[in-house]
Amino acid sequence: MGFVPNSEMGLKALFWGVSLPEGSSAVHLKQLKLSGFKSFADPTTIEFPSALCGIVGPNGCGKSNVIDAIRWVLGEGRASELRGQSSMTDLIFAGSEGRPPASRASVEMVLDNSDGQVKGPWEAYAELAIRRVVTKDGTNAYFINGQQVRRRDVQDIFLGTGLGPRSYAIISQGMVNKLLEAKPEDLRVYLEEAAGVSKYKERRRETETSLAATRANLEKVAVLQANKAEEVERLTKEAETAKAWQALENERLHAESLWYFVQEKDCRDDINRLTAQIVAKEAEQIEASGKLAGLADEEAKLKKDAETKKTALEKARSASMEANNKVIRAEADIRHLIEQRRMLEERIGQAEARLSRHRDAKDDAEHRVSELAARQEELAAAEEEAAAEVEGLTEETEERRAAAEEARGQYEEARSAVNDAEKTMSAVSVEVSALAREADQLEEQIEALKAEKNAADAPDESECSRFGEALEEKRAELEEETALLEELTAAAETSAARLETAREAKNTAQNRLAALEARLAALTAVQEKARAEGKLPQWLEKMGLAGSKRFFERVHIAEPRARAVEAVLSVRAQALGVTQLERVAGFTFDPPPARLVFHANFAPQVTLPAVPQGWERLSDAVTTDDATLRPVIDRWLGGAFVAKDLDEALARRRELPSDTRFVTPEGHIVEPQSVSFWAEENPAAGLLSRMSEIETLTHDAETAQEAVTAADGEVVRAKAALDADRSDREVREETVETLKTEIHRTEVEYSKLVTALAAWRARQGKITESLSELTVRQEELAAKREETEAKFSELDEKLSDLQQAESTAQTVLEEAEQAEALTEERRQTVSRRAEQLKMELQASAVRKEDARRLAQASAEEIEMAAAEIEELRAGFEGLNEAEEREGLQQFVEELQRLEAEQSRAQVEADAADNALQALFDKSRALQALQAPLLQAISDIKVKRAQSETNIEIFTARLEELKVDRFALASEVESEKVSADAARRRVKKFEQQIVELGSVNHAALQTLEASRRAMEETERQVKDLEEAIANLEATIREIDAETRDLLKNTFDAVNANFSEVFRSLFGGGNAYLEMTGEEILEAGVEINAQPPGKKNKTISLLSGGEKSLTATALTFAIFKLNPAPFCLLDEVDAPLDEANQDRLARQIVAMSAQTQFAMITHLRVTMEKMGQLIGVTMKEPGVSRVVAVDIKEAVKVAG
Repeated sequence: MGFVPNSEMGLKALFWGVSLPEGSSAVHLKQLKLSGFKSFADPTTIEFPSALCGIVGPNGCGKSNVIDAIRWVLGEGRASELRGQSSMTDLIFAGSEGRPPASRASVEMVLDNSDGQVKGPWEAYAELAIRRVVTKDGTNAYFINGQQVRRRDVQDIFLGTGLGPRSYAIISQGMVNKLLEAKPEDLRVYLEEAAGVSKYKERRRETETSLAATRANLEKVAVLQANKAEEVERLTKEAETAKAWQALENERLHAESLWYFVQEKDCRDDINRLTAQIVAKEAEQIEASGKLAGLADEEAKLKKDAETKKTALEKARSASMEANNKVIRAEADIRHLIEQRRMLEERIGQAEARLSRHRDAKDDAEHRVSELAARQEELAAAEEEAAAEVEGLTEETEERRAAAEEARGQYEEARSAVNDAEKTMSAVSVEVSALAREADQLEEQIEALKAEKNAADAPDESECSRFGEALEEKRAELEEETALLEELTAAAETSAARLETAREAKNTAQNRLAALEARLAALTAVQEKARAEGKLPQWLEKMGLAGSKRFFERVHIAEPRARAVEAVLSVRAQALGVTQLERVAGFTFDPPPARLVFHANFAPQVTLPAVPQGWERLSDAVTTDDATLRPVIDRWLGGAFVAKDLDEALARRRELPSDTRFVTPEGHIVEPQSVSFWAEENPAAGLLSRMSEIETLTHDAETAQEAVTAADGEVVRAKAALDADRSDREVREETVETLKTEIHRTEVEYSKLVTALAAWRARQGKITESLSELTVRQEELAAKREETEAKFSELDEKLSDLQQAESTAQTVLEEAEQAEALTEERRQTVSRRAEQLKMELQASAVRKEDARRLAQASAEEIEMAAAEIEELRAGFEGLNEAEEREGLQQFVEELQRLEAEQSRAQVEADAADNALQALFDKSRALQALQAPLLQAISDIKVKRAQSETNIEIFTARLEELKVDRFALASEVESEKVSADAARRRVKKFEQQIVELGSVNHAALQTLEASRRAMEETERQVKDLEEAIANLEATIREIDAETRDLLKNTFDAVNANFSEVFRSLFGGGNAYLEMTGEEILEAGVEINAQPPGKKNKTISLLSGGEKSLTATALTFAIFKLNPAPFCLLDEVDAPLDEANQDRLARQIVAMSAQTQFAMITHLRVTMEKMGQLIGVTMKEPGVSRVVAVDIKEAVKVAG
């Protein structure tokens, strides 16, 4: 048996033998990839190209872990079924003496689906790579072709194929006994899998799930229906209140129309009376104006003479000022001349000092040039020396590199010899293991014979088996109940978390609703107080304007821009609209007690300048339903642009077009040359922002109320689910405790029986003849084993010598590489020094050239300084102060003459002004006599304008209310209605509306919607009840189909079982038997009698007969429903050679339809395999896959 380690990671197996049958259309296993799973610490790939594959290797090397890996990737959910302890993290490689633990386990199974046998979403893939990963934190993940899926998706692929984590297609160690000792109900599971019932069971489970969900939905709809009934009852009452409010509102609007109509009529009468008074007063004023006309001509003549005299005076003043300026300039020139002489003296001194410095600098530069020339010669010599040394070290480096290559070759030869020796030792090691295993088996047989010979009265084995079976049943039942309890506990915790989440959501929604309502109430109160504060509301009511809408009530403003709009509008936010703006002058008779703005209702359209790219015009944030108000908005806000903050506005203020400004969302206004900060100076300020916020809060409060209702329903549903889960958990806890008590009682009885049976077996004597034969064979094996171990020791010593040679060669190689590295490092150091000398030589040449240029520049500066000194001395001698003082005397004399002429012109101008003032006094006296008359006319006109404005306001309000003027006139005439009476009627209806309290104006529409919702829930209840009936019928149909399928499958498997049993045993009789009337719940019992035996139960069969019987049952199921592949773990171990051969031939015959992978130690089985995969554990605790030659393996096993 020769082991050949592979150089690739994972050591892919090299195979000899047959491949899968031509034309086989079944899905088969191509590859298995393991990493970090149990003892497979390294990434390992196992190929399965053959229809028959044997897995061989010493005991405890990890062969069974291969089958465990396949079961795990197929979806096994219990770690105990895979020989783990408590969780799936137990399957992760736990570490060894030389390796740390792995952080994850991964198994990938690659299936060939080139014929599209796998249906569903994966049918189009020629290969299916199914992978499962578990990490240290317990996270499990499944992948199909790299796409993450659920465990159920993996299991769905194999539904009805016979494959699954615990199916009949995977028989692990110990499963043979489990299969034969299983309860009848457990055996039925294998039959169901063969029949493909798992698909029907899945359909039934899904249908039951849908049924439960439908019933839960029915309960939810019933709760919703009850809630809707309460809502309809509440809305009915609110709708009645809304109807009463609407009736009172109609009465109030009619009374208000009547009040405005009476006020309009009274204002028209006042206008007619005031117009007659104005005509009389204006006639008196015209007569007084004629007297003033005569004085106008004389005033014009006097004004002309005064202007002529003033002109002469101005000319005299101008000439005098010019002469004075000449005197001032002459005095300044003399002072400047003196300052120039002083500055020339200072510059001459500075030039002489500069000349001295440049002469010293020239001498220093010439000395520096000499020093640098000497340094250049030294550096050049050092550079040549370093270059020569670099060349020498380069040659030495090449020599060292050649020596290192030679040492490396010697090391590779030594390493190859070590590898060959290791391969030979592996083959001998397998042989030693086979001999040891056979010796162990002989020892076990000898001990068994001794026990049997000394046996005395044997206890009842059937009683012991019965207790053992009962104990296993109870334990399995406890495990299932415990799993269900854990699921119920998890469900209860989930329901509790859901309830807590629902309660928190409800509290959050209620808190938000309360906060919104409180904020809304506070803002509403502040808004009402702001509108009613001060004397302006009383004045508006007195003038009949209280019902007119202000500007801010006629527009809609986007909330983020409300404060900015209010900052720009200021007092105009509360402006009132009028048809003719001129009539507002009438309010001067009784002016408003506070600032009030009126605007024209029909103002012309405004052409706004284009908006620069990326700017936002403030007027775009204001909308209105009144088209006549748009020009007003554009005129007041069109010149304002929104900046995101004050910094941006200040930075961009110079980009503003003329007559525009920036305003920030906080209300700060920035113009090109000013900044205005916003502040709410009084409650009236902030009306717009509060109004916008009130609208937003109203909408948010409605949304919050809906959220509270929804959260309340979720709390009710979560509480019901939690109560149900807790009730189920309590019932399951009682069941678990009862099972624990029964298991403890059964364990005590079973322990007593096992102890008695063990004592009986210990008293059995030896079987002399058999013991003698076994002893001879044992001695032969000992001699052969000693010979093989000696050979192994010899190879071990040879390997040690080769490893020593390898170590020596490696040391020589390391020393050669180190010498090469040191030489290379020296060469690089000298090379860097040579380069540094070269750079220093270049720098010295540059410094030398700089010193030469400095000397030359100093010589030039000396020449320039000498020339400058000569030029300054010539300029100093050319300055003359005496000539400047003579010119100053001439300017002083001219100034004195012009001042005398100015005095004469001043006297003449004063005389003309006095004459004109006398005429002005006379004219004012005459105008004073007309002042009372003009004031009276003005007062009357103001009163008339006020009445006209009131008429316009009243008319606009009446048009807004769309009244019938003829009907109002008739009512006023017939009932003699006065303005005060109409006003009292309006107040009465307003008070009745207030007494109604809060009114849900949407109650009528909401009531209708709620009634429709109730009708919809009634239809849903009917639909859900029909769906429940349909689902129950579907379950009955599935049960009927399952019964037929199970009956047919049972008959076919029973026939196959009898046939295969006789084939494997060479005769005998075997059959299956149902244990109940209802096939869906009945169990299956196995009856088997090998040739020549009349046993009544299979418990009386030997170990080999039991194994062969279980195999016969498995193959019988395979004949009915061949699984894609079958995994067998040492099922041939208890068989003798003849039965091993029968079993192997049966497997070969069935391999035409099913791929087999079998763990074995036996020669007969190995001979029949198409390929062998070796699993070894060269490193303690770490499994590796190696290639196995079938011929060598058979030879060693034989």
